Amino acid sequence: MGTGKWLAIIGVSLVIVGFFLPLVGVTAIVNLNVSLSQIAGILNQVMLYLVPISMIVILIFCLITPVDSQQAKTYGYIQIAAWIVSIFGIFITFYSLYNQIHQGTQLISGLIGGLGGLLEELTGTDLTGLTGGLNLSPRLGFYLLFSGHILAIAGAIMELNDVRTPSNMPLPPYPEPGPIGGYEPTVIVERRPTGKVANAWLVSRKGTQHQLYIGETSIGRSSRSHIRLSDDRIGRDHAKIVEQNGHFTLYDLASKNGTFVNSHRVYQPIILQSNDEIDFGGVYKVTFVAPHR
Repeated sequence: MGTGKWLAIIGVSLVIVGFFLPLVGVTAIVNLNVSLSQIAGILNQVMLYLVPISMIVILIFCLITPVDSQQAKTYGYIQIAAWIVSIFGIFITFYSLYNQIHQGTQLISGLIGGLGGLLEELTGTDLTGLTGGLNLSPRLGFYLLFSGHILAIAGAIMELNDVRTPSNMPLPPYPEPGPIGGYEPTVIVERRPTGKVANAWLVSRKGTQHQLYIGETSIGRSSRSHIRLSDDRIGRDHAKIVEQNGHFTLYDLASKNGTFVNSHRVYQPIILQSNDEIDFGGVYKVTFVAPHR
């Protein structure tokens, strides 16, 4: 999981926690600490519930792994849209709060109602007069909401910038083939999943053979990867090869340094043919070998 996703997840967590913690301190007869969720109930502002809902949407799309660059780009735009919706909900609510303070007594009435009726003897005129001396001061929830929104949008933008598409990014130079026996990243371990192996292999220039599996074979630096590579230029979840009915489809998982087939960068899933040359991140080159393909 990239830095951008971690920033977004931390930001979402801060916003959700801040939604229920005291947002502002209200000084009116007594000192009260009011959370954003309490303000939503007092002012009957359904729009304010867009804040946690939008954050949950961002979290979901942070945790879903895209199958290609285009899907990763779409997920990034969805997260940014959810962030805008959250800000819109807060803006509408605070606009209503401003009107309540300057034009009415609903806020004060709601706050006093929460005191258990201790101040029931106050008349409407008394409440109206309180609004002129109402003081608001930020509390912990305010700072969590503010910093959380900053981290969430920063993470979403970072993830979006990591996506390379033909329309907005130049292709990196394809590395020249090296001599047989040249540099290769260390294959740390091959995780053997439960299931059958397929009649297909990835063969490196040094002759290292990686047999593919029925279903899915993942390639990357992550400990979850079936073929785990040690080079930092390989993404944690770099690529995967999916077998279905004897056909093998290569997916680039929005990797920063890309996956190439026969010197062409992969942006959409591509069905592999035997003897196709595959390059992961410009550092690990293999040949796809499958009889009768």
